[in-house]
Amino acid sequence: MEMLKLTAVVATDRNRLIGRDNDLPWDCPEELQAFKQLTIGQTLLMGRQTFESIVKRRKAPLVERRHLVLTHRPGPPWPDVQYLPSLEEALVCARQKTLFVIGGASVYAQCARLLDTLYLSLIPGEHTGDTYLPDLGYCWNIVAEEGFKTFVRYKFQRDEQAHFDWSQLGAQKT
Repeated sequence: MEMLKLTAVVATDRNRLIGRDNDLPWDCPEELQAFKQLTIGQTLLMGRQTFESIVKRRKAPLVERRHLVLTHRPGPPWPDVQYLPSLEEALVCARQKTLFVIGGASVYAQCARLLDTLYLSLIPGEHTGDTYLPDLGYCWNIVAEEGFKTFVRYKFQRDEQAHFDWSQLGAQKT
């Protein structure tokens, strides 16, 4: 049986901000489109607040994606949505070789030691908000960088020998 790989997908500004009032702190349609292209047909892992913010914004879960929602307070039934009380149960239910972790901060923190790949979209500027990307450790190498009109996406791979200085991310870009 093939090993399950956890891949985090996150958009952040240079201060590691990821949220404001249970929503995104910026309006960046191009990043949302890139997120869609990356995750279409995949299984997504998220916390309850992240799921609720998606449903609030779109009036429904994300189409053509399976949602695993970590929560002790299940919500209304939706097609392709499963509410689970623990990360361990989510990992058992994944059913695909890659599980995409999409937030929020506490879910990123729970998964940090298990992540294999990280797609990080760096949104230019400094924004205001209340939720920040937790420390994912220093064991990362940038393996790809893709520039878009309104953001830069980095692909990181875990490398136990690497020491990545997060404070330098985007220093030349913003």
